[in-house]
Amino acid sequence: MTNTIKGLLVVAHPDDCVIFGWPIIKKYSEIKWKILYMTYDKKQARGNEIEKFWNDQGISVDFCGVIDDHVDLDGGTIVSFDKGQVREQILKLATGYDVVVTHGEDGEYGHPHHVFVNETIRMIDTPQIYFSNGHKANLFIDAKPLGEQDLSKLPLHKGVIEGFIHRYDGFYHCDKRAAEILEQQ
Repeated sequence: MTNTIKGLLVVAHPDDCVIFGWPIIKKYSEIKWKILYMTYDKKQARGNEIEKFWNDQGISVDFCGVIDDHVDLDGGTIVSFDKGQVREQILKLATGYDVVVTHGEDGEYGHPHHVFVNETIRMIDTPQIYFSNGHKANLFIDAKPLGEQDLSKLPLHKGVIEGFIHRYDGFYHCDKRAAEILEQQ
C-alpha cells in the first residue's frame, strides 16, 4: 500500500490553474490535489465559479482574498497589496504538502503577481514543480489525450483562458525531489 501524495497548486489568479496547471492535475490524478489562489475569494463571482468547477472534480480550493488589481500588471510592479502580509498568508497555507506546483520564475509572461507567487513558494522546503516555457522544461505532458476542459462551466473565465494560445501546453520544470515523486506515480 502506498501513501497518498498531497499536492498543492498555488497560482495568482483563478484562470491560471486551468491555463497552466490543468495537464499536471489530469495526468497525476492519483495525487490528492488542492488549489490555492492568491486573489479572489469564494464570495466573489470568479472565486465562486472556479471553486465549484474544481469541487465538481473532487479538488478543494482555498483563497487568500487579494484584490486582483490590474495596476500591478500595467505598471510591471506590485503596488496594490502588502507583499509581506500576503507572503506570510501564502506560506502559512502552503505548508504540509508533499509537492507544490506553481508559476515559473519568469511569471510565464512577466506578470508581477505570478513572479511574486513563485518567489514566495521558493521559500518553502518542499519539492516543487514550475510552469515552464519549453526551453526550460524537463517534464512535458501531452494534454491532447487528456481531453479539453469544458469551458462552458467557466463563463466568467472562458474569454481569458481561450486567449492563451499555448494553454494546456504541458511544459513544467521539476526540481529533483519533485521528479522523484512523480516517477513513483
